[in-house]
Amino acid sequence: MGRPLKEVDVLTWNGSAWQRCGKGEIYGAGAAAGAVTQTGNTGVGLTVSRDKASGNTDDVLMLVLNDNAGDDQAALKVKQDGAADSIQAYDGASKVFSIGDGGTMLLTTAATTGAAAHIDGSTVTTGDVLKLTVNDTPLNGGKYIKCIDDSSNVDFSVGEAGAVVVGGTLAVTGASTLTGAVAAASSITAAGAVTGLRRMNTDISGATATLTVAGTPSGSVCTVSANTCAITLPALTAGCHYTFIMLGDTSFTLTGPSACVLCYGISGAKTNFVWTTTPPGLVVDVISTASNWIVSSFSAGPDSSS
Repeated sequence: MGRPLKEVDVLTWNGSAWQRCGKGEIYGAGAAAGAVTQTGNTGVGLTVSRDKASGNTDDVLMLVLNDNAGDDQAALKVKQDGAADSIQAYDGASKVFSIGDGGTMLLTTAATTGAAAHIDGSTVTTGDVLKLTVNDTPLNGGKYIKCIDDSSNVDFSVGEAGAVVVGGTLAVTGASTLTGAVAAASSITAAGAVTGLRRMNTDISGATATLTVAGTPSGSVCTVSANTCAITLPALTAGCHYTFIMLGDTSFTLTGPSACVLCYGISGAKTNFVWTTTPPGLVVDVISTASNWIVSSFSAGPDSSS
């Protein structure tokens, strides 16, 4: 027999409960220092219980201590061969944490303030506070992260190849670099300069269209499919810019809010420029300064101006 680890109460099982029957010792000899095997069909296999007020206790109820720095084995192992949870944690009568079949974890909180989950990575330097590893091949439409509200709406998700979907408003206060495609169901606004980002709007199919920065944000790419279309540009706003793409043989008039439109090859500011017969695929780029709208590029020049 090995060295006794500690003197403890000796318990016996009477068929319905454990009963104290004196003092004894647990020894660390052999393959297992001690074992509890439940052979009955009902009841809990092992209960460690304490019912004392805080003034009558000074330590945890149960401690699993592997007290040798050279040991390379786990201090605690829970093995579940069935389909039920491996671990359950309760706060009073409410289950707040569980590890289910296959390792699925569930954290449930009734708290209305504070954080439901808090990972303190204040000592991390070159490592990761949180790291999620997924094989993209079998993922097949699944998500790395999915945030769902009470109405089952997906507010935020990160999917395959880093595809990010934001269901609400995305506010970015610092510099941001987007390397992939950007699609927005509503407007994209920016307090500072935006480079390399354009928004494709609904096709302009009416005979006239008056643009506003609020309705058609700067950087928009507008397709024009109307046979005859006159577009009025917004009020002068330095840096505001648009691209117009003609989808057919249309008569296209570009009008400024006043005699302030400049075009390469035509002297003086004009109120409008007219393409009487535009070839399909005609592209016209315009940009505003504080004093003029400028036709900065075009694939075919205007036929007239006034």
